[in-house]
Amino acid sequence: MRYRRRPWDLSVIWAMLAAVGVSVLVQSCATSPVAQAETLEQRVYAVYGTFVIMEERVATMVEEDSTLPRDVQLGMIRAVQAAEPAIDSMLAGYASYLEARAQFAAGMTNPERIAVVTANLASWVEEADGLVDSLREVARGGD
Repeated sequence: MRYRRRPWDLSVIWAMLAAVGVSVLVQSCATSPVAQAETLEQRVYAVYGTFVIMEERVATMVEEDSTLPRDVQLGMIRAVQAAEPAIDSMLAGYASYLEARAQFAAGMTNPERIAVVTANLASWVEEADGLVDSLREVARGGD
């Protein structure tokens, strides 16, 4: 069974992204929102939200009229490109996680599958978080 997005899924994601964005701005990137997340779901939203914010920040910093040296701009672009596959995999892992939880609730799967899917998602979150931290450091260097 393939996971189908429901209209409320997107609104929840956008609301979480807005909350993460406000959190990041208030904290001035001093503390990672991921460090404050208490659940795996919160960590997914925090990593993704931080990535989106940093991606937009880099896009603004490397615009045509940027005064940053070209090698700094290229480093920022490469950092975004390096993080994108891990972010995509994390989001796919999150979709699998949600599907597995729904199947478990319906009695269609076993706890072992939930454990495997959860471990896989946690691994993707860790990888993506490390790359987003690197992206954040690269973006800070351009300030």
